[in-house]
Amino acid sequence: MPTGVKDIVRDNNSDAPAYNLMGVKVGEDYKGIVIKNGKKVIMK
Repeated sequence: MPTGVKDIVRDNNSDAPAYNLMGVKVGEDYKGIVIKNGKKVIMK
């Protein structure tokens, strides 16, 4: 059974803190996968 991304939702909640996958708080200029509001988000 193939798996993948079903849909993409854009959340513009920029005041929430972002953490990388190691748990370190990162800034808005960070690129990669972060955890924001308890969800994994890709920051470009």
